[in-house]
Formats: sequence, C-alpha cells, structure tokens
Amino acid sequence: MKISDIKIKTFRTYADRWDIGHAVPIPKAQLMQTVLMIETDEGVTGCYFGGGSHGDAEGLNNIDQHMILTRIKELIVGQDPFDRELVWKWLWVANIPENVASVIDNCLWDLAGQAFKTPVYKLMGGARDKLKAYASTYPNIGVPQVYAEHALACKKEGYQAYKIHPHYFWNPATRQPTPGRPSNIKADIETIHLVREAVGPDYVLMYDPWGTYMSLEEAIQVGRELEKLNYYWYEHPMPEYRVESYVRLPASSRSPSCRPRSSPAASSAAPSGFCAGPAT
Repeated sequence: MKISDIKIKTFRTYADRWDIGHAVPIPKAQLMQTVLMIETDEGVTGCYFGGGSHGDAEGLNNIDQHMILTRIKELIVGQDPFDRELVWKWLWVANIPENVASVIDNCLWDLAGQAFKTPVYKLMGGARDKLKAYASTYPNIGVPQVYAEHALACKKEGYQAYKIHPHYFWNPATRQPTPGRPSNIKADIETIHLVREAVGPDYVLMYDPWGTYMSLEEAIQVGRELEKLNYYWYEHPMPEYRVESYVRLPASSRSPSCRPRSSPAASSAAPSGFCAGPAT
C-alpha cells in the first residue's frame, strides 16, 4: 500500500467560542474548519478533523494548507502509510510546524485503523477501554470567584476532576488584556484557594498556567500553595525551554509537575511535556 494523494476539504461552521482577550463568551461564532484526507492506492483513506492552533477547535489556515498540498505532499506521496515514524522524522528535519506535522501523523494513525478495521487505541496498545473525563476551563473566564462557581457547577454535573487555566495576558481586576508576562500571581493564588474551598478537600484539581511564570521564584510561590491545597498536578508553569528551572522546581515542591522531555522527533506519539503525577 502506498500513499497516492492528499486532499483538504474546507468549510464554514458555527460553535460557541471564548474571547480570550476580554473574558467574554462569543456564542455561535463563525469558524473555518478543515478535514484532511490521505488516500492510498488500495482505496483506504485516513481523515483528520481540524488542525489549527487549538487542535480540532479550528481548521488549518491557508498557509498550512498550502504547505501540506505542496511541500509535504511531495515528501510523502508514494510512501508506505504505515511508516509513521519515518514520515514524522522527515517532517521534523524539514522544520514543518508541529501542529501541521501532528495533523499528518494523526491522519496516518486513522488510516492504519481504517486499514486494519481496528480502533486506533487498540493499535496503540489498548491497555484501557475507558478514561476518566475532567472539566477544564478556558483562560480568563473571569475573576477568581467565577472560577470557583464554574468548578462547583462542573462537579454537580458529574465531572470527577477539574483543571484551571488561570489568567493569561489579562488583568482580572481591570478586565483588560495585558501585554507580556508574568501573569497575575495574586489573582492566580486567590483562584486556586477559592476553587478548593468551593469543591471541597477531596475533589481532584489540576492547575495549568501555560508557561506564564517567567521566574522560578514565581513558579515556586504558586507551587507551594498548590501543595498546601492538595492539587493533583502542576502543569507547564514556566516556558519549556528553561530546562534548568524545571530541574530545580521539584526540589522546592512535592506537587507533581509537568516538565520538558525529549524532542518530539524521537517519536510520533511523544508529547512535548509530561506529567510526573500518578497515572489515572
């Protein structure tokens, strides 16, 4: 079996979205979506929905589409679609943006599932037939009390865990965007305390400031509060390229933390960071 063609279908759709700059909902926002298809000479096709900067929340932009239909198509048409690791290596060496390479990789996984008439999770090992779901906020959903109310509402809906994305490039006091970093440490700490008070001492909570803290001292300050409140993990507190800061962070806090790991070129399934907390 060989890859014979790559196609992209583009269409418009509607979905509820969030204005990250002003912390307000945007109901029924018009979005551009895409479905990428990798076809083979034996009639098996793999598909991938979305692929923009937020995964399946939006489609590939025009630049990414052009890259796929020209440069990437020239690289992989005629190749074995099951050689995913080799294709990933080629894309990595060619400096293809990671979200674009991931679209190709995911599409090839779907193609393999279609070819073998087997769910992809089974092809990847099939260790579990179900996973726990947790609720997760968008950044900047409001002042700290809003996070607490939202967490409690999610708990009442049946979610067994809740992850906070706090205030990124946005001042919760003025409700206005702010340039650059760091985030609002005071508001972030208030948020994690209010959420814990709202959901109770035994509810599973996680925290992800998305690399916003620009110093180890800030990361430690927040991490110690998370430790006191028994948060399950502390995800991506600082920019991932500051490797030495991530080496030092665990020595200052017992909270499980996410930190950089090996280059994505090492494996098509390797994420850019990992959680050192217990598996669920």
